This record gives sequence, C-alpha cells and structure tokens, in this order.
Amino acid sequence: MKHSRYIIRDREAGNVIDSFDTPDEAKNELIKFEKADKKEGSYTPDFYEIWDSVEETEIQETIKERLGKQIEALRKECGVSTYELEQKGIHPSLPATIEKGQKGYSIDSLIKYLNAFLSVGKKEKKKT
Repeated sequence: MKHSRYIIRDREAGNVIDSFDTPDEAKNELIKFEKADKKEGSYTPDFYEIWDSVEETEIQETIKERLGKQIEALRKECGVSTYELEQKGIHPSLPATIEKGQKGYSIDSLIKYLNAFLSVGKKEKKKT
C-alpha cells in the first residue's frame, strides 16, 4: 500500500508549506497557521488546504492509463506502427510506456511521441 503524505499548501497557487504523516497532524498544524495569520492580521479564510499526495498520484495514474489507451487506439486506427515511430527517433520502449500508462516518461517525451505520430500520419495522408 502507498504511504500518504498530508500536505498543507496554499489553495490558490498550490505552494507546499509543510507535510505530515497523518491527517490529524496536518489539521492541527493548519489551525496553528490560521491562528498565526489572524494574530498578524493576514488571515484569509480557506487560504490553506490539506492535500493527500497519494490520492492525487492515483488520479494521475488513472488519467495516464486512459490517455495511453486512447493514444494506442488512435495510432492503430491510423495505421501507424511503432517501427515508423522509431524511424522518427522515438525510443523503442516509449510507445509501450505511454500506451500502457506506465510511469517513467515526461511530458516532453509525450510531446515528442505525438509529434512523430502526427508526422507519420501526415506523410501517409499525402500519399493518398
């Protein structure tokens, strides 16, 4: 099981202020932050939020899996092979990593993959 970190961050910008092992620790500290803000005259209601890092990570993983399946279906529908992507400079393992929604690729790698996919697709379109 994944270990949650309960993070206090500012709600608007998402800047991390502190992190804790339990939600109770985070709640108690949030109360202290709000009291200090009130004392300084800088209190804003709902400025802070407690964020569960594992919950967010699980959501991101689900999104990656769904996106990967959609990309794979589109690639196959367009008749673009992974070999053609390799010919455009895509590392042989990247298509599977993206299409299976696995960890280990950056947004830059995804963009490079999609650009290669689009260039192969455009080339095929010109032939017809």
